[in-house]
Amino acid sequence: MILDKLLEYAQVSAAINMQCLVRGRWHLHNPAAPGRAYVHIVLSGTGVLARADAAPQRLYAGDLVFLPQGMAHSICDFNGQGEAAPLQMCRKGAWTLGSNAEGREDMGMLCGHFDYQPHSGLLEGWPPLVVVPWQQLPQLRAWVDLLQMEAALADEHSEGAASVINGLSLTLLAWLIRHCWQQPQWQNPPPGVLRARQDARLRPLLAAVMAEPAQVWTVDNMAAQVHLSRAQFMRVFQAALGQSPHQFVMQTRLRQAAVYLRQRSDSIVHIALAAGFQSETHFARVFKQQYRQTPRQYRLGLPEEG
Repeated sequence: MILDKLLEYAQVSAAINMQCLVRGRWHLHNPAAPGRAYVHIVLSGTGVLARADAAPQRLYAGDLVFLPQGMAHSICDFNGQGEAAPLQMCRKGAWTLGSNAEGREDMGMLCGHFDYQPHSGLLEGWPPLVVVPWQQLPQLRAWVDLLQMEAALADEHSEGAASVINGLSLTLLAWLIRHCWQQPQWQNPPPGVLRARQDARLRPLLAAVMAEPAQVWTVDNMAAQVHLSRAQFMRVFQAALGQSPHQFVMQTRLRQAAVYLRQRSDSIVHIALAAGFQSETHFARVFKQQYRQTPRQYRLGLPEEG
């Protein structure tokens, strides 16, 4: 339930729709992109991933590479000499094939990205780079087969291809997040939803607030739900979330309102009330504080104010 709501708040646009088949000297660069998570799936061969703030990292066949904060990075050959040959891009419906030479490739890789709302909390507190070997995510092989089958049909049966690819991409993101949440090294994350959901007392409460943010949520009735005194609840909640219960409820209402603004044609006052705010004026003020734009600007997809 909590992951489902975080994915809803994030309003993810997912597209793993490029296959790179490279040999010899090659170089693939991805620029910094806030609000975007990059993903690469190494199908064959080896390469090197380079970031400005870290040592180069060797990549092997079977690695799923995830950069949740959209950090600038490059992937290139490991031992090549001479000038890198530029990739030639060939579009096939919703699919793009990138190659730099004829013949058998030295490395095959699927590439794509997930665009998401930065204020959603979905990837909050994640490290800049996550590498998951295939054997830790066994369903990935069947997923790759489905994606490549759709790509192979792109020319002849292109109707709906983008929807299929986007749906498969979003499925992979959910699998990846769920997998990472279960790993031992993720058992002591910084304060936030991920840390709070690991507390068996708080997890049902978080799910309830996220499911019905418009309900009346007071400190007393939340404390009663988790069977703690008011003072104990405030301490436990603050330590786990890094914010007060009131701030969490307000943030959750804002995230739900942001989804409504993009998905519904209701007036802004109706959206404010549906998300749990008592007036349009209050909603507009706190929304602009959080999103650095008015609800109307957000609805229209305008850039944030500086």
